[in-house]
Amino acid sequence: MKYLVVYYSRTGNNRYIAQQLAKDIQGELVQIRPRLNPLFSTLFNISMGNNKLEKDVSQYDGVIVCGPVWMGKLITPLKDFIRAYRNTYKKLYFVTCCGSGAAEKDGPFGYEKVFQKVRQIAGDSLIACQPLSLGNTVSNAERGSSDEVLNIRLNQDTFVGQIKEVYNGFVKTLEI
Repeated sequence: MKYLVVYYSRTGNNRYIAQQLAKDIQGELVQIRPRLNPLFSTLFNISMGNNKLEKDVSQYDGVIVCGPVWMGKLITPLKDFIRAYRNTYKKLYFVTCCGSGAAEKDGPFGYEKVFQKVRQIAGDSLIACQPLSLGNTVSNAERGSSDEVLNIRLNQDTFVGQIKEVYNGFVKTLEI
């Protein structure tokens, strides 16, 4: 399988995940570059789309979209990408490095509503959605406030333990 990994990242965590994925599955990596400030466009539900990708999405067997969940919302750059290319990609996978964990997934800031939105937009081409919770980078004893979790930055020292195990499980589901 030939994969394209596309990502948007403000803090660098989803970029780190996307880079790891591209390396581990020998895929190509492309950054989504929105035309409008993503925070503004997501908060006010305004879209100007993204700049044109450097790659032809139709040339890949699978596309992995990697990006954050903000306040329980599918951010505009990711939503715009999924919509713009929904008739082009053959298989779509959605991965998010987020602050919420399994206990909060259905809450107001959880990822499950985002996954439902991705399913709604992508339709039958969506194969899987995978959360990678930043809370899984530290033990329960080390975990402080949600602000502390959201301030974690992934790198080779912090991308260990449970978050790495969940990531490895996702990679194993891909047809390489």
